[in-house]
Amino acid sequence: VMSLLAVGTVGIVISTLGARWVFAICCIPIFIGAIPVASNMMGDTRVKDRNSCCHTDTTILRKQGWDYTYLAVLMTVLGLGLANSGVFYNNIKFNMVLAIMCGLVTILGFYRYTPLMIAKVNAFTLIQTLFSMSIEGATFYFFTDGPEQYPDGPHFSDWFYTTAIGLVAAGTAILGIVLFNLYLGNMKYRTIFLWSTLVYSSLSLLNIIVYLRWNVAWGVPDKLFVLGSAALQTVIKEFNYMPAVMIMSRLCPKGLEATMFALLASASNLGSNISNYSGAFLLDVMGVRPNGSKNEGHQFENL
Repeated sequence: VMSLLAVGTVGIVISTLGARWVFAICCIPIFIGAIPVASNMMGDTRVKDRNSCCHTDTTILRKQGWDYTYLAVLMTVLGLGLANSGVFYNNIKFNMVLAIMCGLVTILGFYRYTPLMIAKVNAFTLIQTLFSMSIEGATFYFFTDGPEQYPDGPHFSDWFYTTAIGLVAAGTAILGIVLFNLYLGNMKYRTIFLWSTLVYSSLSLLNIIVYLRWNVAWGVPDKLFVLGSAALQTVIKEFNYMPAVMIMSRLCPKGLEATMFALLASASNLGSNISNYSGAFLLDVMGVRPNGSKNEGHQFENL
């Protein structure tokens, strides 16, 4: 629900206040969340006698939890290093190499600190995600450039590109989960991984149609094509992600359910970050470097 609320309002904020205000507004609920803790609204009282304090069984943590803690610290350090490199070091090739190295170290960490089957699932998720190169840095300008920047472009508004497409993606993600539980719950995971990957790759290739403006020649509106493409890709993406969640739910040690889900989500997010760096490098090599300047239509020739 909160995700839908965020997607539904981000376009309005960007259109009226600018992109920087989105980050400023996001800081407000983070700060508000710290108020109940700082003011002790839960009414916790300090325990003077340690012997009277409740006892927490740390057997599970002692047996297998510390390895996951070490892995979490490793992924945190790598993630922060990768983020700082992207912000402060403007070298696309170096950042891509660093991102790949972080991915390799993380995969080794999976095999070092987690059981073999769990390591395989997380490594597969990371590798599969990182190979889906993101060219969002160029497509944003392709879709949102105005007539002065790109006369032949779709000319989407900031609201449509962020909110409308985001709401469709969020809604179809829920639909994808429902359809998976209804029709794919008893199918072999390997089969789902195989055909969903092939279908998702094929649907991604269909974006070439809008980049080459063929849909305009066929009389298909840009907004209809993009919304339909986003909806189909999101549903298939959920089909591809759900088997990994199901596998982890069956493999996770007792008492570490939340940790296992966080680990899987971290692997997917890290893979997405690596795909952003590799996609940026590919765009740079292909000479696709739009920045919103006037008459930059030639920048999209190799998109």
